This record gives sequence, C-alpha cells and structure tokens, in this order.
Amino acid sequence: MTFIPRKDVKRLLLVFAGIFILMFCLRLWYGYQFKSVTIFNEENPAESFDFGGRRNYASEKFSKGESPKAAVMEAISADAGSQKYEKIARLKTKSQHYSRDEEQIYQLIDSSKSIIQFENKTGNTGKRRVQLLIGVIPEKFDSFYLAAQRIGVVVERNVTKTDKTNEYSKLNAQKISLQKTLQSLNELKRSPGKIEDFIALHDKIYAIETELQNLGVELGSFDTVNEFCTVQVYMYETTVVSENVIHFSTRLVRALEWTVKYYGIFVLGAAFTFALIAILLYIREVIVRVLKK
Repeated sequence: MTFIPRKDVKRLLLVFAGIFILMFCLRLWYGYQFKSVTIFNEENPAESFDFGGRRNYASEKFSKGESPKAAVMEAISADAGSQKYEKIARLKTKSQHYSRDEEQIYQLIDSSKSIIQFENKTGNTGKRRVQLLIGVIPEKFDSFYLAAQRIGVVVERNVTKTDKTNEYSKLNAQKISLQKTLQSLNELKRSPGKIEDFIALHDKIYAIETELQNLGVELGSFDTVNEFCTVQVYMYETTVVSENVIHFSTRLVRALEWTVKYYGIFVLGAAFTFALIAILLYIREVIVRVLKK
C-alpha cells in the first residue's frame, strides 16, 4: 500500500484552505452588492373601482372605400360616413411622492384642456388615494395617456375601444319612429271623440314625449360638441416604513454560514470523486497482476 508523501498532503491541505478562503471572500463581496433593504407600506387595492356612470363617446371619419353597412347608417343622416366609438384607458399607479405626483396629474388635465367628470379622494397622509374620471379630447388621448404613465409608478394599465355606431343608429331610428308616432297622435287630437279617449290619448302623448326626452339625453352624449375619450386614473400612496442597513458583522456571519454549507458539499463531492478514482485504480492494478500470472 502506497502512502502519500507529507509534502503532498500539506499542498493538498493548502489548496483546500485556499478554496475555502476564496469562496468566503466571493460571498462577502457578493453581499455588498445589496447595501440596504427598503420596506414600503403598500396597500393592496381592489381589482375594480367605481368611477360613476358617466359615458363618453367620440366620432371617427371613415376613409375612402371603408363604410359600414347601409342598414346601420340609414338612421344617421347627419353623421354619415363616421364611426361612433367609446374609448376607455384605465391607469393604476402608486407614488412615493404623492403630493407632487397628484399635482402633476391636475397640471396635465389643465394643459390638455381635459375635464374632470368624477373625483374621489380618500385616506390620510401615508395612505392617500385619488380616483379620477377624465374626459379627454380624442385628438389628445394618446399624448395624455402616455404623459399620465410618466407620473408615479405604473401598476396596471389597459385601453379598451368599443364600436358604438350600431347603438347610435338604433337610438336615432327609435327617435324617428317615436316622432312619427307622436305626430300621428297629435293629429288624432283634432278628431271628435269621447273625453275618456282624449285623456288616454293625452297620457300616451305624454309618455312618448318623456321617452323622446330620455332619448335626447342619450343621443346628446354622442353629439360632436360633447365628444370625449375616457381616462380612468387611480393613484395610491406608498411610504418608506424602514430602510434596513446590513452591518458588517451580519455580512460576515451570513458569508461564513454560506461558505461552510457549500464548502462541505464541495469537500464531500471531492472525497467521493477521489475514492472512486482510488477504487478504479485498485481494480486496474488487480487485473494487471492477474494477467501477469
């Protein structure tokens, strides 16, 4: 049985010690890449928010060769060749500098000549939040949406565009039908008849006039004067609770724990490898001896 010389043993021990020191130093250096840990108090807002029932619509002219079906456009004489649509951008942001960012939102609204259609502010300092439903001029929608994303930190965002041309045409067709019915009923008032019939006729006329007024309100939302796209903004405040600086002693302990753990795995792996090589060499030596005999 061959023995390993003492010099080789010392060299081997130095190599293993050097590996341990190298692993320790590398882990300590890696730990210094993270100087501190910042902890925020951050609420978990609900998935959806109530921004009121206000709806905004806009128009878009069709280019040549593009037009909706004739049946859809028959009732839209004034806006023939245009599409009515609803476009909504939803933007959820968080801010560590809430007062500054809130002011920037209002400045953006003023500079873009947009209007606030719904506003809700809640919470005390540290947990403030604001909900805004903003009517934006269609031509400025894209620039407004991009500028709003630069305020605070975006958590969630999406844009939805829904075609409302068919709905608009149906409302117009319903209005025309009611107007014709009302005209016919008003002509009946000139005919002779019983008092009871005139009272029933008056009630029916009143009901149709009321329905026409409600339709007028709905159609007014589609009027070119009131054209807006919608931007829903929800911003909530986050503040720093603590900023934990990692001390040198803590870094040393963590580096030592890590090094001992993974150095142990390395040594076990090396020992297993050397043992396997020794067994293979011994088997080879036995085979050689047998063959020589």
